[in-house]
Amino acid sequence: MTPNPDFRRILFVGFLLCSLAFLQFAGGPYAHAATKRLSGVLTGPWTPPVTPPLRLTRAFIAPESVYGAGHRGIDLTTTDGAVILAPADGSVEYAGSVAGKPVLAIGHIGGLKSTYEPACTLLAVGTPVRAGQVVGSVCGKGYASHCAPMLCLHFAAKNARGYLSPQFLMGQLAPSQLIA
Repeated sequence: MTPNPDFRRILFVGFLLCSLAFLQFAGGPYAHAATKRLSGVLTGPWTPPVTPPLRLTRAFIAPESVYGAGHRGIDLTTTDGAVILAPADGSVEYAGSVAGKPVLAIGHIGGLKSTYEPACTLLAVGTPVRAGQVVGSVCGKGYASHCAPMLCLHFAAKNARGYLSPQFLMGQLAPSQLIA
């Protein structure tokens, strides 16, 4: 019987969070550096990609398999021309059209990537960005929003293992707890 990959992911994240808690409790010369490195990879805190107030239109729904149904990101209600902010330090990995839709992708430390749609930018691929920096704008003119009649910014995050909830990375969701 093959273990459920989601269960392994929960165990791995739980192990990392317990290790982080131990390092913070134990102190020592490496506690601060390890806390900073792990917090940047796991729980941010990333900053929101749009200015407050944040209006969540649709939440993240993890797919049960690589090709399964789900909502691989969150939708935030916005307006055409609204600025898009980098949620964390990184560099522009892609800026262009995907299936006729304007997309921006930023690579972050720890192998994380954030993506935005509909997003237009003048930044070239490879341009370094800082958390909170304006990286582009919502370009909704002529865009068929899946949030119609409203316009929303689709904000997604992923690593090599799959998609993650941007709300978790922004510290808006607590990690799941296993009850024995």
